[in-house]
Amino acid sequence: MPATDPLSLGIAAAAVLVATAAGYYRRRTEPQLDGERWLKTTWVTLLRGAVEAEGGDADAWEARAAAVPYHPAGRFPEQKVRHPGVAPPTLLEGEQGLLERLRAVPEPVDRWAVLYDDDEDARALLLDDPYELGAAYAPSGPARPDTTWDDVAAWGAGEVPLHDVLLHRLSARLVLIAGTEPPRLLPHLQALAPGSLRLDAPPPEQLVEAFEEALERPDTRLVLVAEGDAVPGLLQVLVDHAGLRDQVVAVVSVGGVIGGRSDVDEGPLAESTRLDWMERWFGQEHLDTGVVRLTPYMSLQWLDRQAWPPGVAGLPLQHQRFPEPAEQAATAQTIESVDLGVAPHESGDDELLAKALLFVVCGWVASRR
Repeated sequence: MPATDPLSLGIAAAAVLVATAAGYYRRRTEPQLDGERWLKTTWVTLLRGAVEAEGGDADAWEARAAAVPYHPAGRFPEQKVRHPGVAPPTLLEGEQGLLERLRAVPEPVDRWAVLYDDDEDARALLLDDPYELGAAYAPSGPARPDTTWDDVAAWGAGEVPLHDVLLHRLSARLVLIAGTEPPRLLPHLQALAPGSLRLDAPPPEQLVEAFEEALERPDTRLVLVAEGDAVPGLLQVLVDHAGLRDQVVAVVSVGGVIGGRSDVDEGPLAESTRLDWMERWFGQEHLDTGVVRLTPYMSLQWLDRQAWPPGVAGLPLQHQRFPEPAEQAATAQTIESVDLGVAPHESGDDELLAKALLFVVCGWVASRR
C-alpha cells in the first residue's frame, strides 16, 4: 500500500514530532528481561491470591500452580521434546542435565512430564519469592512506586483493581483482534480494559479503518493484541503503514498463526506462505520505527501435550513464536521478539492468564520508554 494512504498521512506528522533524528543510528542499551519467567511468575502470584481468597493453603497453591508450565532451561521446548540428543551451541545452566533426562524417556510425548512436572528444583524456582527477580521485574515499574507483589496477589483474589493502575501508567489503548476461532484471552482483556477496541476477524481494510478511528490524537499510543489467524493480517498492515508503527508500543500474539499451519497445504495460512513472508518482511528493514525505542513483538503459545508435532492440532509451537527479527547494520534496533513461553491449551485459568499477560505487557513497555 503506498505511503500516501490516509492512515500513513494522518499520523506521519506525529512520528516526525516524536522521532529523535540525532539518535536514530544509535543502538540503545535496554534491560535484559526474560519474558517467560516474568509471565509465569506473575501467573503463579495471581494464583496465590486466588487460592488464599478461597481459603486454600500453601499446598493448595502449589497444586494449582503445577498447571503453569515452566523450566528455567526449557527454551524452545518443542526442540527438546523432539530431539533431546541435539544440544544448542551454548548451554544454559542446567540445560545439559535436562537434555540427558529427556533422552532417557523413549516416547517423545512422555517427555513433557520431565520438562514441566518432575523437576522439583524448577518448580521451586517458579514458586520462590518474586522479589528475588530483582528491580527490573518489580511491579512498581508498570504500576505505582509503592506497588508490591502482594498487590499482584490481591489482584488475583479480586481485591485490588490493579488493572486500572496498569492501564493508566501504560497510557495506550488496547486493540483486541480476534481470528476466525473463538478467542481465549481477548474477552478477559476486554473486561479488564473497557476502553479497548475489539475487532472480530476483520479484513485488512476494516483493520486500517479501525486504526484510523483509534488514533484519535497525534499522541495516541496503541497496544495490538491478536489471536490465532488474525496475526498475519495485522503484521501485513504494520508493514504497509510506517506511520502506524511509530504509535504502536507493543504487538502481542496469542496462539498466533505466525509461521503457518501444518494442516494447510496452500493459501495465506500455509507453512510455505507464512514462512516465506516472515523471512522476507519480519525485520528491521520493513518494521523499523522512527521513534528510538524498542517495540516488543510478544508471543504466547498454546500447548496440547498430546498433539504432534508439539503445539496444538495443525499449529506447531515454533510457528506460534516470533523469530528473531532480521537487522540492518546501518540502523538502530527498534523491534524485538519476546518469547512468553507456552500455556496449556486446556487451561481453566484464562482470566488470571490474561491478567498476567496485561501485567507483563505493561511492564515491558515501561522498561522500553
